[in-house]
Amino acid sequence: MGNNEMGIGEYIAGWFAHNGNVTGGVWFAIFIVLLLVKPKKDVKTILLLLPKIAGTYVVFLLICFMITLSTEAASGEVAAFLQFYLTPFLACVLAGLVFRDYGLSARVVMLGLYFTTYCLTPSLDFMFGFSLPKSPDIGVFGSYILTVLPRVILLATFVVCLKRFNTDGFHSGSVWSVLIFVGVCAIVCAVQCLTFFTFEFEVMNYGCLFIWIAEMFIYAFFYMFKRQNSMKIDADIENAKLKNDMVLMRAAADNYDNMRMLRHDLKNQYAYIATLYEQGKDEEAKRFFGELSAKADAVLGNVNVSSGNRTVDIAVNMTVAKAERAGVSFEHICAVSPELRFTDSDLFSLLINLLDNAIEGSVRSDAEDKRAVIMMYEQGNYLMIRVTNSVAEEDAAKRAAAGGLTSKSDKTAHGYGGRIVRRIARKYDGEVAYSAENGTFCAKAMLALTGIDDIKKEAGDEKV
Repeated sequence: MGNNEMGIGEYIAGWFAHNGNVTGGVWFAIFIVLLLVKPKKDVKTILLLLPKIAGTYVVFLLICFMITLSTEAASGEVAAFLQFYLTPFLACVLAGLVFRDYGLSARVVMLGLYFTTYCLTPSLDFMFGFSLPKSPDIGVFGSYILTVLPRVILLATFVVCLKRFNTDGFHSGSVWSVLIFVGVCAIVCAVQCLTFFTFEFEVMNYGCLFIWIAEMFIYAFFYMFKRQNSMKIDADIENAKLKNDMVLMRAAADNYDNMRMLRHDLKNQYAYIATLYEQGKDEEAKRFFGELSAKADAVLGNVNVSSGNRTVDIAVNMTVAKAERAGVSFEHICAVSPELRFTDSDLFSLLINLLDNAIEGSVRSDAEDKRAVIMMYEQGNYLMIRVTNSVAEEDAAKRAAAGGLTSKSDKTAHGYGGRIVRRIARKYDGEVAYSAENGTFCAKAMLALTGIDDIKKEAGDEKV
């Protein structure tokens, strides 16, 4: 019966009663929102998922209803095909435009996989439903639950796995890799469409399941390729940053050595000035003293840290100058042994990255008193490093949640300092931790002063 032979209300009621997308859309909306929205633990965010799911379901039904109206003149098979495939496809496109928690390339891949997975679910429903023993005791509702159970299990498992193994955290790399995988999804959809019109119903179900499994294997290879490529890019950037740190260290070390030589030579220089004054050569003495002062200022600059360790002095003194230029109040309390088991390059990289992040965080903060503090001391078998800085509340929460990595939007240019710090800390049997509270961001690092093997050896000697 057509739309012209009944009231619009009766028509819509009949459509709701007989269209499978009405119930299928519920599962579509639930799982696509869970897939595209990044999880957060606060109750408010979880509750906000409900209107997002409801809105997605309404849009899904509207799309399906419009397609139904547009295909009334078409054959039943064509109309069913368009409603079944075109509705979730358009809903996926709109969901990808609305929910942007993930990057564009990751969203495209995730939606391609979700679309082909959702289109597979009716096949599973029918295969599982036909294999069930027919029993009048379970009733209509029980039969429905058993029929849709495979759909729910598949979509839930798929969403959990894809949120765990998605490519959003990787470097985007070449756009061709994403386009190639989208092409794979398109091929899967094309095969599903062909089986819809060409093969027997049972053959179609098993054929769709087979190509979907093949698609999952292809995605596994795609994921591993993206991960390896991203790891290589990360390693290249970290190595470049380490090389840059070494250039800074060598330049600062030269200045530090010049400072020590200048201090050693000051006694002789002052003795010469005194001699000039004794000989009545006041003007010459003043000129020499001015030249000496200019030389001292150029070499010493803001050098006022003496921790007992040359590498620590170099890193902290560099930060003193940087903090002054940035308008940040920088305090330092450092007492360290002259000789440590860490290489100079590792210790310098760890300190300079912690301190650079602290200064940059203070500069970005909205605090009136922009401040950064470093404390270094030895406690037991560990070198303890504590760096704090004033920081914007939103920035602090993001950095603490990200494990000290950058909160900036440009992840390709920033964030490697945190990775370098963690890697160096673990290299020396230590660890690094980050926290944020009351507008203060805190980074704590500890490095073992003695290796684990040496500790075990000492413990063995004590027992003997």
